[in-house]
Amino acid sequence: YENGTLFHGPSFQGVRRVLHVSKGELRMECMLPKINENVQGQFPVITGNPFVYDAIVQGVLIWAQYVYHAPCLPSRVDKFEQFKAIPFDAPVIVDMQVVSQSETSVVTNVSVQDHTGAGCVRVTNLEGTISPFLNRYIGKKETA
Repeated sequence: YENGTLFHGPSFQGVRRVLHVSKGELRMECMLPKINENVQGQFPVITGNPFVYDAIVQGVLIWAQYVYHAPCLPSRVDKFEQFKAIPFDAPVIVDMQVVSQSETSVVTNVSVQDHTGAGCVRVTNLEGTISPFLNRYIGKKETA
């Protein structure tokens, strides 16, 4: 978050550390501390945690910055499955596999496990749009 790759406010800063990143995959640890219910607004956490889901998707932004040195925004998801709720204050491991990539887009499959290895979430065909011109919208200097 400090270097601008991730531009999210405090309620969405759930990426704790990147464990591995390469041209074909990314593994990271995510966890969000409990967010006050007043801050949660119209989407309070009941069984699904949209705040943690956002942190999970941030992997495509990290990956695009690593591989293409350019910002990326999620643009489409074919399927999102939740098998187990992810509460606040619970670390999870996010594994992202790259299905296809180009200089302008990436498609990935994502799986999320809790500390016991139990599957929590699976995201199929998460697509991100990659463009150095996105820098102007996230407050970074354009590189192209």
